[in-house]
Amino acid sequence: MRIDLGDVEHAVRHHKKVRDVVVLPVSDGEQDARLVAVVIAAAEPVDERSLRQDLLETLPRNMVPQEFVEVSAFPLNPNGKIDRKALAEGVRSGAVAQEGRAR
Repeated sequence: MRIDLGDVEHAVRHHKKVRDVVVLPVSDGEQDARLVAVVIAAAEPVDERSLRQDLLETLPRNMVPQEFVEVSAFPLNPNGKIDRKALAEGVRSGAVAQEGRAR
């Protein structure tokens, strides 16, 4: 089933504790891709359990990200746009997760 990442981002972005989000399909090559939401918190840390429960009220279960990672800022490419490739590579390598996993 095809998942529109924009729809997932829209739902996550509307959560009161999320300022911005990028949702990525991340695969380590050995298994199917998983949805990872990289979030910037609005003010206080994001509670993953609460966020997941709220998303299940508006999204089908298969569209709710399996993992939430909290960051302070997204990497940007030379054009000033979010560098999704670098972000996915950071999630895959664990570099982004070291900054902060949503609680």
